Amino acid sequence: MRVYPSIAPNFLKGLKLPSYNTEISEFPDGGENRIQLSNIGVGTKLSLSYEALTETQVASIMNFYASCKGEGYAFLLPTTVMNHPIAINTAIVALKATTYWVFEGQVRITPRYSTYQRGVFDIEVTLSSVVT
Repeated sequence: MRVYPSIAPNFLKGLKLPSYNTEISEFPDGGENRIQLSNIGVGTKLSLSYEALTETQVASIMNFYASCKGEGYAFLLPTTVMNHPIAINTAIVALKATTYWVFEGQVRITPRYSTYQRGVFDIEVTLSSVVT
C-alpha cells in the first residue's frame, strides 16, 4: 500500500466531514424505516497547504503523485501529516481504519519569488477519502 510523504503541512485549509446519509422510507400506515448509508468517512475532503518547501520536498510529493497516477490509486496518510488541533485529528481518526485517500484534482505548485533564497515553493493539495 502506498503511503503519502511524511511532510507536515503548514495549514489545513479545509476539512469537510461526510454526512453519513440516512435513507428514510415512509410507509402508507405512517411508519418509517431508517437506514444509515455509511458508517465510515467516505467522501471526507482535506485541503492541505504547504509553504516554503524545498525542491527536494516538492519532488517527493510530485513523485508520489505520479506513482499514484494522479487520482488513480488510493494511499494511506502517515500520522506525521496530521499535526493539527486534537479535535480535527480525532475527527479524522474516527473515519475508521478502512478509509484511504486519493488526490482530488492536480497538485498546485506556486514558486516563491524572494531576493534572498531560490528554489522555494508553496503547494496546495486536496485529498478525498475512499474505501478500497
